[in-house]
Amino acid sequence: MNRLLYFGSAIVVALVLGTGSAWWAVAGFGSDAVRYGSWKFYPLVGSSAASDLLRARIARAGLLALNESEAIYFIADRDEEGHELRRDCAYRLDGQELDARWWSITAYAKDLHLIPNALDRYSYNDVNVAREPDGGYVIHLSGSPRDGNWIPTGGKGAFDLALRVYDPAPALLGDLDAVELPRIVREDCADR
Repeated sequence: MNRLLYFGSAIVVALVLGTGSAWWAVAGFGSDAVRYGSWKFYPLVGSSAASDLLRARIARAGLLALNESEAIYFIADRDEEGHELRRDCAYRLDGQELDARWWSITAYAKDLHLIPNALDRYSYNDVNVAREPDGGYVIHLSGSPRDGNWIPTGGKGAFDLALRVYDPAPALLGDLDAVELPRIVREDCADR
């Protein structure tokens, strides 16, 4: 009986440690990110050079990542001052047109799901965003309604923004440092 209890306990411990370590290993995208202001870019996402671990992380997140020549994915979890993006704060994104066939900006809760809201509004793209006179755009992210382009992000907790750039121009691919990504400026917070 002692022997059965010993082997049973060893199997349970091995399963817990094995599953836990595998889950921890695929929990994030790792340190291979390149930062552009508030935005992070993972150059190997969608690439044939991606490691098995990176592919597992992408699969866990539920992404259908395309090759860099077809799409570039930028993720922001911080504002311009380096503060974590929080759903109880209000932000303004100031952006210019990107040299690509199509782009979109989407807000996600930390569980990688869209942030629920009564308007069912989760993103803007180069077709539906209202432009400023100079051709740029401003998108507001907050819990309370704003004039113009507004993505409701009310509630508690942190959130991320995903900027997807589809069919980027060769010049954009050749020099990402020269790309002017949207600035994320915190306007106010509930705790101020």
